[in-house]
Amino acid sequence: MWSVPVDSPVDSTVLDQMASAYRAYVLQGGSKFEMGARLVEWAGPWLAAAYGFSKIPAPESRVFHSTYKSNVSSIMNEGLRSGTYATPTKGLSSSQAQGALKLSGPLRNTVLEIDVAGLRAAGYEIPRVTRVVGGTGYEMKFLYEIPPQFIKEVIK
Repeated sequence: MWSVPVDSPVDSTVLDQMASAYRAYVLQGGSKFEMGARLVEWAGPWLAAAYGFSKIPAPESRVFHSTYKSNVSSIMNEGLRSGTYATPTKGLSSSQAQGALKLSGPLRNTVLEIDVAGLRAAGYEIPRVTRVVGGTGYEMKFLYEIPPQFIKEVIK
């Protein structure tokens, strides 16, 4: 679609070309969502590199989910719901997690470990890691239920 290399500097000409291509595609009956997804897929790494953000690597083996002790028994029996968030950052205290991950409500008092390597080996697609909007941490959103065999409680 576009031929701008990832290491090109950001300038208004390139951004204008991207906007023009987007408008032309939509005017020809193309889906705004599909074009937006293409644009993000193409421009995301380029813009991140141009503005000095490093690519966030996918976690290799495990990620962490903060919750309340009262939820652990149910989670260990039934798993985690679709839409669950986790962070690749190990060792966050309750207050650190609250701030970095923009968690609302009372401080979570329990951390669960999700076996990402096991999920991957079982054929699950592992979500990408993104920056927490309004926070300083990183998160992943699982769009499927996580079975209990891939979860364990982290004992501190």
